[in-house]
Amino acid sequence: MSTIKNHWSFFAALSVLLFTLLITLSITLSRNNFHLTYAVDDAFIHMAIAKNLAQNGVWGVTAAQFSSASSSPLWELLLAFTYRLFGVNTLAPLILNIIFASGLLWFVYHLLWKYQAPPLWRCLTLFALIFCTSLPALVLTGMEHTLHALLTVLFITYSAKALAQQPVSLPKWRLLAMLLVAARYEGMFTIAVVCLLLLLTQRRRGLWSALYIAVCGAAPIIFYGMYSLSQGWYFLPNSVMLKSSTFDLSQPLGILSLFGLRALIHMLSVAYIFVLVIGLVCLLCIRRDSREAVFSGWITLLVILLHMQFSQTGAFYRYEAYLIISALVALSLLASSKAFALPHWNTLQRAHFRHALVGVIVLIPLLSHGIKMLLEVPQAMTNNYQQQYQMAQFVQEYYNESGLALNDIGAVSYFSNIHLLDIVGLASLDVGRLTLEQNRQPPTAAQIAALARENNVTIAIVSEGWVDIPPEWIRIASWTITNNVIAASDTVLFYAINAAEAQILRANLRAYSRLLPEEVRFQIDE
Repeated sequence: MSTIKNHWSFFAALSVLLFTLLITLSITLSRNNFHLTYAVDDAFIHMAIAKNLAQNGVWGVTAAQFSSASSSPLWELLLAFTYRLFGVNTLAPLILNIIFASGLLWFVYHLLWKYQAPPLWRCLTLFALIFCTSLPALVLTGMEHTLHALLTVLFITYSAKALAQQPVSLPKWRLLAMLLVAARYEGMFTIAVVCLLLLLTQRRRGLWSALYIAVCGAAPIIFYGMYSLSQGWYFLPNSVMLKSSTFDLSQPLGILSLFGLRALIHMLSVAYIFVLVIGLVCLLCIRRDSREAVFSGWITLLVILLHMQFSQTGAFYRYEAYLIISALVALSLLASSKAFALPHWNTLQRAHFRHALVGVIVLIPLLSHGIKMLLEVPQAMTNNYQQQYQMAQFVQEYYNESGLALNDIGAVSYFSNIHLLDIVGLASLDVGRLTLEQNRQPPTAAQIAALARENNVTIAIVSEGWVDIPPEWIRIASWTITNNVIAASDTVLFYAINAAEAQILRANLRAYSRLLPEEVRFQIDE
């Protein structure tokens, strides 16, 4: 009881997180016939890789062959480990995410306690983490983002402490740097910033420290890349190759973009990131007394700029989640350290006024973003139940060992044992190579038809308007959902590759239509 009383702010925040998760899960499970799905189909891509690794020793979306479809190898390894221990199940991503989200809250609480922030300030910071980043929604994506956020905050805190020492003491960075990058390749942005600050602040000793951290951080990418090359794939995962930013250096605008214009435009287009940058700049200009807090703020600010320059935001707000969490922690540290123990009332009033003003500027758009994400999560999970989960059940029932062409590959690959042609290219090397050779333009209808023949595809299930459909494919039916917030399209279309398969597919779809949720509109093409 005394432990709860002494740490009431942490337990209050943890209770709110778990209660919010419970309510959200209750809503979605009751809507979805008590089937657990996640807010994004990509969660099932990781689960499919982990399943095949645990059961067949194959790192692939399907058991047939290796596929480099993810830049989060640590997450797949954790899932595969749980599958080996407890069997393949859909609960593992949820439980792991709850553990990492709780660990994030505890670490931030402990950090603020070390900075002697009052209990109320600790509580407000933790609540901001929960609702401004929509931590419950992040948990329900079923992906690696809570793990990545936790490791990022740990690494930034550890690095800021080391940088604040004169001369720098080389801490045990090795494992933390490796885990950070293995959790998501974007972890290299944080590694790069810390290395830069070491070079700028520590001179010769900083060079050796920077090299040490850079090698440790790059190790997961190098090891995975070498294995991928040995399997005939690219050094980097297809998810990175297909989504990474490019610059047209033949044009003046492209050159300006390379030197920071893209980051500026990107930030201005994402209001809640822009206000975080403004808040960090304001407090970094004010604070001078805590070197650790200042270094934490600088690391976070530079990581945001690197991410906005070279990576993406969006995709259900998950790509930028680690930036928001890291920035909120840095802002809280900058605003809290010694600010509550200023000796003169007038000075205290001015400090509180400045911090309150920065807080209001930052929190309004962030709260709007976080609440919007939280409110969308139940519908996103329902969308995936009505579309991707139903596709997976249909395929498992009628086409479990067949060749399929898909653009949403997660749930279908996880729940069945198909031979996959991924027409987006994440899990199919031939498609990915074509897309890259065509300056990231998707394959043409003729190219898709040729690939389908080479891969013995019998049917295709594609989102409406997503790719060019070969004219010889026969459209059989469509499923349409309502209130779509996450799926690639409201409608998925079913195609038979040839006339012989058309009658079979039509009969199978008619038979399965009785199992579709009432909200899904089924239309057969006669």
